[in-house]
Amino acid sequence: MNTIRVIPFAIESRREQSRREFLDILATANFWRARAVEFLCLSVIVFWLGFEIARRL
Repeated sequence: MNTIRVIPFAIESRREQSRREFLDILATANFWRARAVEFLCLSVIVFWLGFEIARRL
């Protein structure tokens, strides 16, 4: 009933932990790369719209 469970500090091996951290870094980099591409496309569209508006004035 009142047993104490001891959970070891290093549950997974260092290789598994480093692999998980590396995949986390890759996922984060991929996320920000996708945001950069979206920002670039949006910037081009806004620039093009502004250019067309200015050309017609």
